[in-house]
Amino acid sequence: MKLFSIDGKLYQVLEQIWQVMELSLLFLLGCLPVVTIGVSATAMFRTRFDMIEEGDVPIMSRFWSAYRRDFGRAVAMWLSVIAGFAALLGAYWGVAALTGGSQYALMPLVVVGAVWMLTCVNVFPLLALRSGQSLPLAVLFREAVSLGLGHVLQSALMACVLLAAALSVMFVPWLLLAAVLFFPGLTCYARAWLVRWACAE
Repeated sequence: MKLFSIDGKLYQVLEQIWQVMELSLLFLLGCLPVVTIGVSATAMFRTRFDMIEEGDVPIMSRFWSAYRRDFGRAVAMWLSVIAGFAALLGAYWGVAALTGGSQYALMPLVVVGAVWMLTCVNVFPLLALRSGQSLPLAVLFREAVSLGLGHVLQSALMACVLLAAALSVMFVPWLLLAAVLFFPGLTCYARAWLVRWACAE
């Protein structure tokens, strides 16, 4: 009955599922004040990096330790991300109103918006990866842009996955529970490996 033993495949699969759920729930709990979404994402990625490097780690204690350690920089980075999206949205509406929705006038804003989205997909994993270093926010954003443009297909695919998950919950509401329990953790698992691979090159 090796399948059901502690070293068996079934136990390992169930343990992985539990770890994904635990990361997802900790992330959502850390997001409750809304302004701390960036802090929670950074802590989740830092915990995942620790799991990759060290193997079995106490997920809850690592998460809250990273949460407290990176609180200030992660909040500042999250507010920068939101401000960037707000500025792009305002510029898009303004240009659309002034030009009557001209595609030629709006195309540069769409391109800038795509680059910003690629940047934001990378910014919190990079902050987690560099959490032991006192790099300025401008340097971290520059690294995130470089990573997004250098690995545009990976980053674009991750951005599409994020959008698809959000839209699927809107159109199929009964998927909400599964999305809450699994999607943040699964996204973290995938993005952490991609960022580590890209930064190791």
